[in-house]
Amino acid sequence: MRTGGRRPEVAVGPVGPAVVSKPPRAVVTEAAPLAVAGAAITALVVAIVVLSATGGLAPAANGLFNPGVVVRVGLPASRAVHDLAAALTVGLLVLAAWFVAPESSDRDDQLSGSRQWLVHCAATTSIVWIGSATFVLAFEAANVAAVAVGSPGYGAVLLSFLTQIPLG
Repeated sequence: MRTGGRRPEVAVGPVGPAVVSKPPRAVVTEAAPLAVAGAAITALVVAIVVLSATGGLAPAANGLFNPGVVVRVGLPASRAVHDLAAALTVGLLVLAAWFVAPESSDRDDQLSGSRQWLVHCAATTSIVWIGSATFVLAFEAANVAAVAVGSPGYGAVLLSFLTQIPLG
């Protein structure tokens, strides 16, 4: 069994000794952002497909407030990314805190190995979480006020939504 030039670790189990090799750390670290981006894109596509299949993206009937197509598509898409990023951030931190054993050489005040990698991934997903939360707020303000994003007076509507309405 090839171990990439490193000396393999030997683990003793109920059957006898077995060779255990660890995957290279670079492969694990480089694949994480791709997995997060893939999950976000999948969530966006699923949200848009479900909404278009159920009529959620159809324009409002005459006489009803219509904030525009950007809000009709952007609000559910940004909510999908927001919820996915929130779940990933909390899940990765729970996984790092309670389910991944610390390295044997770890000090109590430092993270290393898999736990450090999980916390770094959680930090990345938390940035996506806060970014998508800003889009959710912007689209929700436009939806509640029935004003298109970027239209004249939208800034005042957004400020009013954030400061005076409990939903904001």
